[in-house]
Amino acid sequence: MKIFNSLLIVGLLCGCARRHFVTGQGDVGQFILRTAIQFGGTPVTTNNLPLISDGWSYLEDKGGIIINLKHQELPAVESFLHQSFGPPAGGNAGMNGYYHLTTNGAMIYFMDVNHTTQVIIDRSY
Repeated sequence: MKIFNSLLIVGLLCGCARRHFVTGQGDVGQFILRTAIQFGGTPVTTNNLPLISDGWSYLEDKGGIIINLKHQELPAVESFLHQSFGPPAGGNAGMNGYYHLTTNGAMIYFMDVNHTTQVIIDRSY
């Protein structure tokens, strides 16, 4: 699994090297939730979810979305995703994790990358 995650991250980052991140607007949690639903995910709840941060940026391409937040936002992201989608399918608590959104391959990953919290919402094909 570590090899898969490393290859995924490298592939996404290399594919995005020529593009620029855009400053996000509003609470990133709602953006994550809307995007996950758009990609086929079904949250266990959408009510009374905590705010994460309004300081974030994102990059979107045909493969999905990469969201960057401050390093200290990782616990809030992890908590938000747990409340929204239940326990993660895998990962290391407090460090990283992933959720299967659909049986067709859509997923959410969250992790610390170079002292930045990163959320990747991967489309299914």
